[in-house]
Amino acid sequence: MLVAAGMTASMGAWAQADVTSQYLTNADFSQGTPITVGVCTYAKDMTNNGTEYSQLVPVEGWDIPANGDARAGGLVAFGSGVWIGGPGYVAPLTNSDGESTGNILGLVGVWTGTAQYTQNATLPAGTYTLVLGVYNSKGGTSAFSKNLIGFIENGGTEHLATTTTYAVNTWKYEFITFTLAEETAGKFSLGYTSANAGSGSMPHLFLSGIQLFNGEINAEEYEAAKQETREFKEYTILLTEEINKVKASEDADELADAIAAAEQALANATTSAELKQALEALKAAEEALADSKELAENTAKLEGSSYANPSADQLVNGSFDTADLGWSLNNMKYQANNERPTRYIEQWTSQANNGHLNDGSATQTLTNMPAGAYVLTGEANAVQQANAELEITGVTISVNSQPVDVAGPWHNYEIIYNHQEAGDITVTIAFTETNANWVAFDDFKLVYGGDYEKYMQDKDNPLLGAKKELQEAIANATSIADVPTGKLFQKDAADKKALEDAVAAAQAALDAEDATQESLAAAKTTLEAAVEAFKAAGVVLPDADKAYVFQLMQKDSNTKPAASVYLALNVTEETSDVVLSDAEYPFYFEATEGGYFLKATDTENYVGIAGNNNWTMSADADKKAVITVEVMADGYYALKEAKGYIGVDNVEAGSLCYANKAVSNEWEIIAGTPTGLTTVNTAAAAGNAAIYNLAGQQVKSAQKGLYIKNGRKYIVK
Repeated sequence: MLVAAGMTASMGAWAQADVTSQYLTNADFSQGTPITVGVCTYAKDMTNNGTEYSQLVPVEGWDIPANGDARAGGLVAFGSGVWIGGPGYVAPLTNSDGESTGNILGLVGVWTGTAQYTQNATLPAGTYTLVLGVYNSKGGTSAFSKNLIGFIENGGTEHLATTTTYAVNTWKYEFITFTLAEETAGKFSLGYTSANAGSGSMPHLFLSGIQLFNGEINAEEYEAAKQETREFKEYTILLTEEINKVKASEDADELADAIAAAEQALANATTSAELKQALEALKAAEEALADSKELAENTAKLEGSSYANPSADQLVNGSFDTADLGWSLNNMKYQANNERPTRYIEQWTSQANNGHLNDGSATQTLTNMPAGAYVLTGEANAVQQANAELEITGVTISVNSQPVDVAGPWHNYEIIYNHQEAGDITVTIAFTETNANWVAFDDFKLVYGGDYEKYMQDKDNPLLGAKKELQEAIANATSIADVPTGKLFQKDAADKKALEDAVAAAQAALDAEDATQESLAAAKTTLEAAVEAFKAAGVVLPDADKAYVFQLMQKDSNTKPAASVYLALNVTEETSDVVLSDAEYPFYFEATEGGYFLKATDTENYVGIAGNNNWTMSADADKKAVITVEVMADGYYALKEAKGYIGVDNVEAGSLCYANKAVSNEWEIIAGTPTGLTTVNTAAAAGNAAIYNLAGQQVKSAQKGLYIKNGRKYIVK
């Protein structure tokens, strides 16, 4: 194994005189064809072992001083399985560096035999170090009589390795340093003379190749040089691959200068450090270009943002409604219960003895954002439930290095952050050595407001503030009005049109050149009233006389579960509960104030609430649950009562339905009267339903104005 340029460059001043190629032929055994069958120590054993070789097989460039029985040797390939001196005595799979290509010289001597290869050479006066690796294959570890690895002068002086015992299946490097006072003829020697013992006792050696250096080196220096050789080769490959990748990319023209510099380093580098530096420089150029493109895209996307017209929310899943999206959580979890209407994140521990939390956090980083004003808003909770008066510490929300402390039950927080230079923005929620036992966070938003100085000036402008508030109200109303069409339950067309008209009127007020703070505030009040009226109107039941079947849908994939799952009534002598079933079960809607009652097939029992969570069935009017129906964006429905959305914990396990879950489950409500069922006439009940004004107050009769009956709005002229 000859030393590469990277290796010689790392060895010091003497290393420039690697003279292997000047005085040795085929020193690394790369020349010649390796044998493909084993070599016997005795010619008489060839037939029994099925081989054509015995004794020492010639190797190109090397001489065999004497041949005969009691020895075996030859050139084999790494990992070839070819044996030397008997079946099983094979070369290692790789050299000491883990490389599996190339050849290795194997030899063994038995019964006082000498296995030796030599090569004549004349060396000038000087000091030399001969280096080679030795591997002892499966076999004995007994000492042999004489180690013949080294340089032997023609006058008889020997410079040989002194090792006579080699550990099995282990690489050992020999370092033989000698000094010649004058030009000296001699021979390089590889081999040994065995003791008076057979193959089971004598080592079967495999030699990885000779290296000859001017000067004296030690094992530590040599290992450092070998490591440099490996790294030089590794970075040569990595840099070549990276250059080819960039050349084939769409950015090749923009990175032409970086490519040229990398190619120059590849051609001229003499150390692995130079190649590594060139690789890092090329990758840095790629990253810089990618960053500049992303910054340009973000800048274009946020262009025109201002205090009165902030950007859309830049956070991914700032509401935390989707688990495992956008945020990196540490000692926090997503939660869905009746604490919040939708999912949020939290951590909690027992409140006994003023228990407090282990440290935790949630982070999200936005890369390559333009400079300017960023406003983070969100709701947070940090309390010690065992001590309401305790001053909470150790809980913060921050945008990059700008924090705000969190303490007390749920309320809103805001950070206005001056992003002075374009770059990354990290939103961090953290609790460190806090004395709180419960922290929770929800509804985070990060918006861009344009130039920071102008944003801060505009923030104190009452007219711009009124414009911003109206703009937010318009966005909210627009999202509420945008419900699917063509579904089973629908908003009344007149109700939707009334809200759309209110949105248009508010937009006109916002766009008016003579808009004042007062006119904008009035438009906002009118629009919010229209939104509340739209919400109060609810959805329209197409046919109150029909039975309906509730089939569970999976919201995330908008596909039905593997097995159909339905809402059903389970009635026994002991209990009457709402459960999940694989069979259809009919329910009826009965109009009531604020929504509907769900009535069972027997027309006597209604959906009720048992305790805090479970649905049940009850004829007790006080336990009826008023149900509202929300048309979801995907066209399915969400059922809701006072404690929250109606969800299902585990469909496969057939768990009960719960009324305090986030919108993790939705229902497909299928119209139709199942066979054999008596249609319940709820139309009459609907006709006698209570009448309410827009303030939610029940009235005896409708006079002139706008009223709500059966969940729908009516105008009395």
